Amino acid sequence: MFVFLFAAFNSRAQKIQFKKKWTARSVLSQPKGFRPKPEIYLTPKYIKKVLKKYKNGGSFITSADIINKNPGEFPGWSGGQFIYTTRQMDEIMEIAGGNKTRLERELHLKPGTLTKKIMYRVDVPHPRAYNLRLPSGNEPAANESWEPGGQLSNGRLQAVIDQVPAGEFTVTKIE
Repeated sequence: MFVFLFAAFNSRAQKIQFKKKWTARSVLSQPKGFRPKPEIYLTPKYIKKVLKKYKNGGSFITSADIINKNPGEFPGWSGGQFIYTTRQMDEIMEIAGGNKTRLERELHLKPGTLTKKIMYRVDVPHPRAYNLRLPSGNEPAANESWEPGGQLSNGRLQAVIDQVPAGEFTVTKIE
């Protein structure tokens, strides 16, 4: 019900298509680490439709600490890196206008996650090549804002990719 009502107010949101007997509540009732794969509770048609949106690339935000830890290597989580469509990230960056607090809100991050750090945007032109999939909520970076269906409550899409080799992504400092 919530998703349907939200979709009516947000043209970017898509109605999440759960398989019979599954709801967001039933997925969230499972503790992190034991949640089912999205293929178990979402329709194949819905999954395909969401992942198709990444055909023009994907992007995410990370800190200088992560970038500098292993220069030139993939600057993300090894257990699955959350990624937004490049188009969405462009919108998020425009809305935030350089304000890291606003950026945290748009990305559903805990307050203070970005504000005191040097941050970078990572763009991956071909996320499908790196096991692009909907998040299960079991990923190390999944927080209490995670919701089943590959969407945040603001309608923004989220997917997950495996690590990307050096030379297959671009990094831009967020000013």
